Amino acid sequence: MVAYAKGPADVAVSAFFSGKRDDSTFLDDEFFGYSMLLPNKDLEAGYQKVDLSAGFRPVKRLRAFVSLENLFDQDYEASFGFPALGLAARAGVTVSLGGN
Repeated sequence: MVAYAKGPADVAVSAFFSGKRDDSTFLDDEFFGYSMLLPNKDLEAGYQKVDLSAGFRPVKRLRAFVSLENLFDQDYEASFGFPALGLAARAGVTVSLGGN
């Protein structure tokens, strides 16, 4: 993650990298049930994901933000059978109560 803040604004970029990995296909047999012993070597492909977020704090206790997840709209499965979302955007406001 790389983050930069100046005055009331902030920006962050996060990158995630995952190589090939073993997983289960959830195939089973009559003796052992689900098994990782089946030929599941490198079943999951590697992937890269980049996220971008930015925020603005107009007053001390209020922060508006926007984040873009999977910025390059990569197709991947973090776990077998569970495809990740494509490009997704989120925006909101946080309010801090109490404290200094």
